[in-house]
Formats: sequence, structure tokens, C-alpha cells
Amino acid sequence: MIYLSIRFIFCLCFIVDDNCGPIESLRQSLTITRNHFFKLIALVLLVFVFVALVLMLINAIITYLVPAESHVIDYMIDIAAICWFAIAFPTVQVMIIATYRKLVYSTKDIDDDVSETL
Repeated sequence: MIYLSIRFIFCLCFIVDDNCGPIESLRQSLTITRNHFFKLIALVLLVFVFVALVLMLINAIITYLVPAESHVIDYMIDIAAICWFAIAFPTVQVMIIATYRKLVYSTKDIDDDVSETL
């Protein structure tokens, strides 16, 4: 399941960028990720590390600024969740889209340096 998830990571990009149907976008995602599986695993690990670091940073801010006995802690946790989502989600999407662009250009022989993908 993880293997297929990584191989199909760009199918939404193809639907939006190339106006493809669902089957064609899956096929193109398989084609573009061929021979780049380990680089994509590195991307996924980088995403997990980034999301975890942002979560730990927000947790540290709440821990140091708000006393545990305070009734404000519930609201702060909700605000922290919203901030985490507002920071992490767009950043992860930009990482995925930048990788998609690099892989598309590398397969079209526009940009031959695939090492810039990550």
C-alpha cells in the first residue's frame, strides 16, 4: 500500500496540470515515478520530519507560555492545531508540487539534473 501511495503521489497534479482523466493520471504518475522511488521515499521522510518539527515547535510554545492548570489550555490547543495545519499543509503541498515539476521536466528532457528534485 505504501509503495502504491508513493507511486501515485502525483496523480492529482496530472489531473490539474494536464487536464487528464483518472486512469491516465495514474498511468502518468507511475511513469514519472519510475526509477525515482528511493528519492520519493526521501521526500516522504522529509515531509514527515518537517511536520513533526512544526508540531514540536508549536507544542513547545504552548508548554512554555501557558500553565497546565489554566483554563485557557483547551483554547490554546485548538489554536495550535489550526496553526499547525495552516503551516504544515501548504508547505507539504509546495514540496510535492516542486518535486512533480522537477520530475516532469526531467522526463521531457528540459532539465536533465534529477538530483535537484529533492
